[in-house]
Amino acid sequence: MVKTPKQHGPEPGKTGLNECMSSFVSGLFAKFTQANQKRQYPPRLDLSSRKDFPSSGSSRSCSNGSSSRRRSSSSSSSRSSSSSSSSSSSSSSSSSSSSSSSSSSSSSSSSSSSSSSSSSSSCISSSISSSSSSSSSTEVVVVVVVVVVVAVVVVVVVVVVVAVVVVAAAAAAVVVVVVVVEVVVVVEVEVVVVVVIVEVVVVVAVVVVVVEVVVVVVVVVVVVVVVVQYWSKLLREPGKLIMQVFILEHQARKNAINETLV
Repeated sequence: MVKTPKQHGPEPGKTGLNECMSSFVSGLFAKFTQANQKRQYPPRLDLSSRKDFPSSGSSRSCSNGSSSRRRSSSSSSSRSSSSSSSSSSSSSSSSSSSSSSSSSSSSSSSSSSSSSSSSSSSCISSSISSSSSSSSSTEVVVVVVVVVVVAVVVVVVVVVVVAVVVVAAAAAAVVVVVVVVEVVVVVEVEVVVVVVIVEVVVVVAVVVVVVEVVVVVVVVVVVVVVVVQYWSKLLREPGKLIMQVFILEHQARKNAINETLV
């Protein structure tokens, strides 16, 4: 019995190598689609409910560095994800490396967001420390103003007392002269001279009192005006600082949320 040699060609109805390649490619495509469906993307950070972020104001200059780092990290993560997707179409092992690179990019983005929050909080704390130092200097100035006001009040009281003493002395002199004139009437000339002297003394005393009163009133008015203006300025400055801190805090929070959503 003669044995016929086996044919190494494809069996009838099959294509051989073409069928193997098509089944291999379809299997790779199925694995790739399953990997893409099972891939878990990191959730976005929601900072709207956090009350401790940022704690105090920050300016745009404070968040520039963090935003640039975040942009660079996001661009690098997008490049790495695109390269990993292209390599995963060729083999299943490259898809696992793409998932690891995406996880590393998400960790780098979270670290950049934490660094931006820390930089904004440090800037806000520095603005708060500057406002506290300005408030301490304001307290020192208030103490100085109070001391000056007390000194001015003491000077005014002394001037008023001196004026009262001068008026009393002038009145006493007038009374003494009148009594002497009434008691000792010698000559009409002497009486006239005494009367003239009394009138001069009275006029001088009145002029001195009026001048002192005017000086006291002017000094009091000037001191009151200066104190009121300076006090209003001192009260306005802390309000401006507080408003600036709130504005910087709002801008920093808005910039951080925008960077997180980008």
